[in-house]
Amino acid sequence: MRILYVSRETPLAPAGGIATYLEYMVPAMEAAGHEVFLFSWTEAERPARPLRHAPFRADRVHIEAVDPREVWRICPVPAHNLFLSTWLSDRIAEKVRDWDIDVVEATDFLAPCLTAFQAMQARRGAADRLFVTYNHGLIEDFYEADQLSLTAAARLNNLCERQQLRGSDLVVAPSHAAAARLASYGISDRVEVIREPYTFRNAAAAPWPGLRDEIQYMGRLALSKGIDKLI
Repeated sequence: MRILYVSRETPLAPAGGIATYLEYMVPAMEAAGHEVFLFSWTEAERPARPLRHAPFRADRVHIEAVDPREVWRICPVPAHNLFLSTWLSDRIAEKVRDWDIDVVEATDFLAPCLTAFQAMQARRGAADRLFVTYNHGLIEDFYEADQLSLTAAARLNNLCERQQLRGSDLVVAPSHAAAARLASYGISDRVEVIREPYTFRNAAAAPWPGLRDEIQYMGRLALSKGIDKLI
């Protein structure tokens, strides 16, 4: 199969958990005989070419340059996730056609495929493709962990993320805690738990220093992703 990953966070540049997920998942999918592609975007005023494309092939990577001011002029809605996914929708669909993609997997973060999924699911041939969302973590999880009320803009963005999850054919959850959170929203029949494949070794067995115990954390932890595996 041909799999298109849609994410702003990627291994092509320093990033967070989603990039780490792709670092593991992309080679695993290629080893299983699949072809992997990447659709990403940047809101930088002067987009720079990535220094490397690994673990993707350079000819299977598309990075869309987005001008937020131009997007806002054309689609002035208060939810950043909504105007961004609306702007990217046609470009994502175009690459799906160009690369003859079988599976589109996006993240709930920034709801990049909300509008694209809705549009492609309403077109001829929708049944021939699988639309997947990787549940990286909803906006509300972080507000809840910090005991803050959602702002109006954050609430709209969170709604977009939930809508994309509900509209997906399949949702990948990185932990049972994440799956339980989705079930509380009424999203459970299309959820597959795939534990985060991170391996922690001691210093003697790995080239990095290993886990350190002299770090003091002041605040709250959101145990809604894959941290239960580490615990």
